[in-house]
Amino acid sequence: MENPDNEARFSTWLPYVEDPAQPGQINYLATDNTSLLWFLASGGDGSVRLADHGLSRAYELAESSKDSLTGGQRALRNFINTLVEIPAVGQSNLLVFSREHVRDIADNQYILAERRLKEQVAGDNDGDSADDGTRDIQAEHAAAGKPAGRYVVCTTNLAGILHNRPQSGNGDGQIQLSISSRFSKNTDGHPVPLWEDQFLAYMVERVLHINLLHLDFNSNPEDAWKQLLIWMFPLYLHAALGKGIYRKYVRHEYNDSHPRGRIDVARHVRENTPFLGNVAYSRREYDADNPVTELIRHTVEYIAGKGQFGANVLGSSPMAINDVRMIRQITPRYAPYDCQAVVSENIRRPVQHAYYQEYLALQHLCIEILGGRGLNPKKTPDDSVHGVLFDCAWLWEEYMNQVLQGIIDCNVIHPRNKEDKANYHLLYNSASGRMNGAIYPDFLLEHGDAVMVADAKYKPEGNILGGDYSQVLAYMMRFEAATGLYLHPYVPRSTGSDTGTAISETTLHVPSGINGDDRTQLQKKQLSKIGLNVSIWDANGNEVPDYASYCELMLEREQELQSRVTARLGSV
Repeated sequence: MENPDNEARFSTWLPYVEDPAQPGQINYLATDNTSLLWFLASGGDGSVRLADHGLSRAYELAESSKDSLTGGQRALRNFINTLVEIPAVGQSNLLVFSREHVRDIADNQYILAERRLKEQVAGDNDGDSADDGTRDIQAEHAAAGKPAGRYVVCTTNLAGILHNRPQSGNGDGQIQLSISSRFSKNTDGHPVPLWEDQFLAYMVERVLHINLLHLDFNSNPEDAWKQLLIWMFPLYLHAALGKGIYRKYVRHEYNDSHPRGRIDVARHVRENTPFLGNVAYSRREYDADNPVTELIRHTVEYIAGKGQFGANVLGSSPMAINDVRMIRQITPRYAPYDCQAVVSENIRRPVQHAYYQEYLALQHLCIEILGGRGLNPKKTPDDSVHGVLFDCAWLWEEYMNQVLQGIIDCNVIHPRNKEDKANYHLLYNSASGRMNGAIYPDFLLEHGDAVMVADAKYKPEGNILGGDYSQVLAYMMRFEAATGLYLHPYVPRSTGSDTGTAISETTLHVPSGINGDDRTQLQKKQLSKIGLNVSIWDANGNEVPDYASYCELMLEREQELQSRVTARLGSV
């Protein structure tokens, strides 16, 4: 990597954008599963220009001069160290999806990871790798001039947006890292900001009912964080209601002629003089209308008062509509003027019961929304990292589940693998009477007597390798399936005959024989790689004009995918 021309050629792969209005603020654009490598660019006076470095190189410079760090270098070092050393779910200021809700970020999932260059440039040993824009070109270029064993900082399967809050009061060293999908690039093949990633936005909207494209983190980041917090409300509400309606003992006051509790003498004298037959009393009741549900109700009405934006959030799905209706039904004592008192009560008395941990998370979210705080860097501790993250692999799997469920006359079984509840095993030990070898297939498709195994892979076709083959072949043996499918995103070349192809398909056969691979004697079992086109190019090779057009295009492609899978089932 000594050639400056080569370095300039690839330097735009990880753009560095400095905000003219805030010179100390640094914005980086990256994609998931990509190395954040560096490219040297020296100024005329021999100095190194930080603005031309990627994260890894700037981090190395900061690490090599710890004793004389500037505010920006110290912030960058702390920023990367935090993302590399602390798992995503271990960072209190990150809005990440935990297993208790609808989310699938494992306890040991890191945002950035150190990997060997050799691992980053490993290609398909079958030679099927296509130039689909997802290759880690930076890593390939770096490996040509660096030892293959060198470690580099890389993104993982997590996409999202991250901010830090530097210690310096002037904003020097404030960093924003946007990680978008590697399958989304602009017309020049460069990463796009999270709020312009149509593919990721489409998956998030289909699975989580959140529209990321409505959030402007660039020109109005403070409002964007507040809106994002509001978009999360229906998800947290549904997760909490999944545990049942929250009830607790609450003391209610009454004033009628049938006292059934403790008589309040002072209130009775105040309200019932002269005496007309009523008695003032109070009693404790195990009630669904309590401070926690009242807090949720106030949040619902606060969001509803946001006009069309609020209507979009609360009506984002039938699930959200039913949940909001239930909250309104169980809180008949709701009074708008009680909001501040309700919030104060919930701050003093958080949900304690372990069974209702989802309500504790919802309680915190409601307090943040009603306080108008959002995920604001100014509200977080010094040098902390905050933001929102999505697991792209999980999103792709759940998105594929929605597509497959639309196939007519097909029973689609989608085990919840991340709950670690194994319903299937490879082997049975007759001596001990126990099952061995827990397996977690993504999808099992049934059509009559035919069974097919499908595996969702958030990776290019060329990266579906030997270990993936062994996994699905084992599933096929276990379920006596003749066909196995890999469902993966597909990005055609920006030019060429396959630009408008909705589906790519590659079929692999299992050879027979013990004396080498006999290509003339093939078993009936076969594997098919079916790729769904997720690019922004339509059938004529033109870029779609807007997100609504992209959604329509994706629906057409999904129908073609369903037809291909149905045809496979019919041929089994």
